[in-house]
Amino acid sequence: MELQESTNRLVELIRHSQSPYHTMKEAISQLEKAGFERISLAESAALEPGKAYYVSIYDRSLAAFRVPQSGFKGFRIITSHIDNPCFMIKPNPERKKSDCITLNVERYGGPILNTWLDRPLTIAGRVCVATDDPFNPQTILYNSKKPVAVIPNLAIHMNREVNKGVELKVQTDLEPIVSLIGAKENTQGWLLGKIAAELGIEADSILDYELFLCNGEEPSITGFDDEFLSAPRLDNLTSCQSCLNAIMDTEALSDICNLVVLFDNEECGSSSKQGAGSVILSSILEKIYLNTPDTDKSRTAFIDVMLHSLTASLDVAHAMHPNHPEKNDPTNPIPMEGGVVIKMNYNQRYATDTNAVSIVEGICRAEKIAHTKFVNHGDAVGGGTLGSILSTSIPAMTVDLGVPILAMHSSRELMARSSQLAMDQFAEAFFK
Repeated sequence: MELQESTNRLVELIRHSQSPYHTMKEAISQLEKAGFERISLAESAALEPGKAYYVSIYDRSLAAFRVPQSGFKGFRIITSHIDNPCFMIKPNPERKKSDCITLNVERYGGPILNTWLDRPLTIAGRVCVATDDPFNPQTILYNSKKPVAVIPNLAIHMNREVNKGVELKVQTDLEPIVSLIGAKENTQGWLLGKIAAELGIEADSILDYELFLCNGEEPSITGFDDEFLSAPRLDNLTSCQSCLNAIMDTEALSDICNLVVLFDNEECGSSSKQGAGSVILSSILEKIYLNTPDTDKSRTAFIDVMLHSLTASLDVAHAMHPNHPEKNDPTNPIPMEGGVVIKMNYNQRYATDTNAVSIVEGICRAEKIAHTKFVNHGDAVGGGTLGSILSTSIPAMTVDLGVPILAMHSSRELMARSSQLAMDQFAEAFFK
C-alpha cells in the first residue's frame, strides 16, 4: 500500500464515522465489498475453510475473520476500539437559557474539555423506534450531517483569567447551543421532533436514543510537505482502519485463523457486554473453532489452540510534544514518524510480554517497517488500553501497539501520515 492510499482510506473512515454506530456501518460496508459474509452472533453454522465472515456484536462491536484453509493451530488477533471521548445527550435534554435552547449532556470518557469550545458540532447516533413486538424495537441511525450545535467560550472581557487556565464544568459550561427560542412556546421534546422529522417517523414512536455530539470538522492534510493529518477521532479510527485493511487485503492462512475485533466502550472502561472486558471475545473464539469442520471438538483442544495464539492490541500512542519534551521518557522519545509504537509498561497497564514484543520487533525488522518502543516518564501514570484487559480473559500472548499522535483525547488530534502507513504495513505482515 502507498502513502496516499493509506491516508485516503483513513480519511474516508473518519468522514463516515461520526458515532460508533456509523463506524460499524462503514466497517461492515467495507467488509461486504471485500466479500465477507455476515453470520449471526446467536446462531451456529458450519464455517467453510478459507472463507471470510463477519459478525455484529449487539450492533456495537464487530468481529471479522478468515477460516484456515486446513487444520487449526491457533488465532492471530488484532483488536482496536471504535469509540472516542466526547459528549452524549441526556434524556429530556432541552433547556431554556436566555433566548437560546441548549442541550443537557453527559461526558463520555476523558475528553480535553476546552477543545470542544467554539467548534461546529454535529449530532449522530441511533434511535430505537416502537414496533408491534416490544421485544424487537427498530434501530435507526441518525446523523445531522450539517453542524447544529456550538459550545461558545465566555469572552475574555468577562473572564480575564481565562489564559491562566480555567476549570470547565460539564453541567455549567459545556451545554451546546442548538437554537433560538423565538416563537417556540414549548421546547420539551423539541429535539426528538426535529430528529423524527428528518427520519420521516413520528416523535412519539421513539422509545430511546444514544446520541453523541461530534466534531463536524473535515480532516485536513497539513504541513508544508503534507506530512501531517489533522482530524477528529484519530483515537482510535487509525487502528480500526489498519485492522480492516489487514483482514481485507490478505488471504486465509493454512492453519491459522486471522481475526480482527473492533470493540466499543474502551474509553469508559470496557465493562459492557460488547466491551473487551466481557466474555464476548472468548465466546466468539470458541464458536469459530467449534464450527470449523474437522477440528477436535474437545475443550482441551480449544485451550491448546488458544495457547498457540497471539493478540496485537492497536491503539494510539503519545508522540513527543515538541513544546513539552520533558513529558516523555528521557531515553525513549517517540517521534511523530515513529511508525509502529510498541507500548510497554511493566505494571501491565499495557500488555508487556517480552516474547510477544520480540515477535513484533522481528516482523518490523524483516519487513523494514519503522517502529519504536514507548514507556511512560518515570513520574507519570499512563493510560491503559485493550491489551491488558484481553489478557485476563483469553490465554494468548498479547502486545499493545499504536501510531504516535499529539493532542490525544482532544476534539481534534494530529499525526504523521507515514506512521499510519507503517501500521497498515505491520498489520498486513502480521496476518501474512
